[in-house]
Amino acid sequence: MPHVKKIKLIGQTITYGSRKERLVKDSEPREVFAELQGVTQTEFFSASASGFTPEGKAVVWAFEYHGEQILVIDGNRYAIYRTYNSQTSNKMELYYMVETGPNTAPEVTQ
Repeated sequence: MPHVKKIKLIGQTITYGSRKERLVKDSEPREVFAELQGVTQTEFFSASASGFTPEGKAVVWAFEYHGEQILVIDGNRYAIYRTYNSQTSNKMELYYMVETGPNTAPEVTQ
């Protein structure tokens, strides 16, 4: 059953250093309310086939999501690996997985 919780959304800027190393800088976190849900079995297997292990889905108002790559729930960081914009409800579904390192956030797909 879904429940509503305050989460933080964090954008990331990626640049490359002089040695071609990937440098990631987090933006200032923004707090929004989200409806937290589990993922369906279909989503779980589809994400697993792409190499992701989904943790859940956060549903926010579409106007509150600005392309952030990271979300924080209760102090735990998660990488957003996929989004879905529900045109009928004006809500954005953010599918997230455990962040495995500072430079491993995947490109967000829609």
